[in-house]
Amino acid sequence: MKCIIHLLMSGLIDDAKDAGDKMKAGAKAAGKKIEDPDRDASTEYNKEKVKEKVEDL
Repeated sequence: MKCIIHLLMSGLIDDAKDAGDKMKAGAKAAGKKIEDPDRDASTEYNKEKVKEKVEDL
């Protein structure tokens, strides 16, 4: 039983970290879009998302 609870909690923690990384990436991409309206927001988001994942390693 403890093992199942541990697995569920680990999954929730990982999901929360992923959500936080996505929020950070989105905020950074939005800031860059404001600074330079010609930038592609989707590309900036993807770049920042990769940076956040690398920082977590």
